[in-house]
Amino acid sequence: MESVLQSQKQQMTTVDGAMFSPRLPRDILFVIGGSNFGFPLNLVEAFDCRTFSWSVICPYDFAPRSYHGMVALNEDIYVIGGFSGHVYLSSCCKLRAASLTWENVTPMNTKRCYVGAVTVKGYIFTVGGYDGVYRLNSAERFSTETNQWSFISPMNQQRSDAGVAVLEDKVYVCGGFNGMECIRSVELYDPNTDCWCALPSMPRGRSGLGLAAHNGRLYAVGGFDGVDSAVRLSVMESYDPETCQWTVLEPMFHPRSNLAVEVLEDLLYAIGGYCGDRTTSAVECYDFDTNTWFESGQLSHNRSALGACVVSGLSNTADILRRNGPERCALVQLQEY
Repeated sequence: MESVLQSQKQQMTTVDGAMFSPRLPRDILFVIGGSNFGFPLNLVEAFDCRTFSWSVICPYDFAPRSYHGMVALNEDIYVIGGFSGHVYLSSCCKLRAASLTWENVTPMNTKRCYVGAVTVKGYIFTVGGYDGVYRLNSAERFSTETNQWSFISPMNQQRSDAGVAVLEDKVYVCGGFNGMECIRSVELYDPNTDCWCALPSMPRGRSGLGLAAHNGRLYAVGGFDGVDSAVRLSVMESYDPETCQWTVLEPMFHPRSNLAVEVLEDLLYAIGGYCGDRTTSAVECYDFDTNTWFESGQLSHNRSALGACVVSGLSNTADILRRNGPERCALVQLQEY
């Protein structure tokens, strides 16, 4: 923690103590949508890892949604499925980050709330979810070339609200809710064979967890184990595919479920979430080298069921991060509440 904070301070001052603006980052962490007080939001925020600060981006034509999937592919951010506040969604849209404009995308074949989404070799994969009646074991693949979704082989188990991540071009799905209980099971999908296989289960069942991959391991963060409705988890566990073992690591400061997790510049960010009695704006970072967490600011508003992704190499970084851009826009959607 000290090394990260010291590096940040060094970026903020010159050798003679004069202040200067840190260089712009290559990678931007975007957070979109979410839910607060049960209302889906159309908030879009971007994180500057050089100044550890968040900027609100005007929502433009983005309709509020929560419990959606979200991935970055090239310079586009895809927002997939979820809940509008009234209906469960199959619809998809994308934010062209380079121009900050929205476009509609062909909807999925199935409505999917609490859906997991990842990218592998230029394709988008969505797994599981809830269609308003059933917890799903089905999965789909989207081709940007054809602008079409197609079904792939279904998972072995029905599950919504699972953790989903990619490691060595394979899709890992951990935990989730099967309609009766929070489950421990883990599955792996190989796009080359269109097959699913079972892996060693997590130490405990949980849904609404965050899942990320880094340096050959999976990291499962937070969630809800179904035991006490007022209690959420701060636990983090890592999975090593070489040993097929799960290891318990240092827990978060803030127990939460339905958080977003992303890896940015070798740090894992845990963002927002639900604490059991309220949503939170808390953001904290995990240092893989020291197995420690530290606080990393806050979102503009409390929310859970949000999506996050990282986009690299944008030409309009300064405007997105509000270094030299306009003041924050009015949050009309929030004012309506």
